[in-house]
Amino acid sequence: MSNTTNLQLPFIDANQNQKYVTHNEALTALDALVMIDVVSNALSAPPGSPADGQRWIVAAGGSGAWSGKDGNIAAWQSGTWNFYFPNQGFVAYIANLSTLCVYDGANWNPVRGAGTAAGNRLLNATFTLNQRSATSAASGAYGFDRWYVLTETGNVNLSGLTDPETGAIAGIRLTQPDASAKRIGLGQAIESANLRDLRSAAAILSGRARLSVS
Repeated sequence: MSNTTNLQLPFIDANQNQKYVTHNEALTALDALVMIDVVSNALSAPPGSPADGQRWIVAAGGSGAWSGKDGNIAAWQSGTWNFYFPNQGFVAYIANLSTLCVYDGANWNPVRGAGTAAGNRLLNATFTLNQRSATSAASGAYGFDRWYVLTETGNVNLSGLTDPETGAIAGIRLTQPDASAKRIGLGQAIESANLRDLRSAAAILSGRARLSVS
């Protein structure tokens, strides 16, 4: 018995018995490899209660039923794990990254422009500002949700701005009590996984800021 070149689907031999077994094996592989939508690429061990048909990309250090399957597409099909190693050029939507990615033979990289409009990329679209570290902060300290505070003089007071419609924290207020201070600022490290395809590329970051002297 031989297989197809690209997807390694089994051929049905002319004199083969139980041809339906081979046919079903090919259909099972196609079901896993066509229109790939994986739950996550961050797990190295099988999830506890997978639904039939769900797929994952096995992270480094695969263990349990995924041992030795790093980088494989693990598909839970009819009560068992089936594994398929991707070929260069495979495309998959990776749900935990909310990103369409392409396999280059070694890594899954975001498709340039995937999920964007007019060249824009929205990061952390569902992010909620939390009431973490609502306090004063010296230069170099971290405030809400790991926002990095920069200030030339004295501490900066941090507080949250509430959305009047939802009551949720919707912004950060920085108050500089030192009237002689010249500059304050915020910094935030963006996950590199969302920006790998922009390395060495020119990009413009946009945001919204409102300043007041009061």
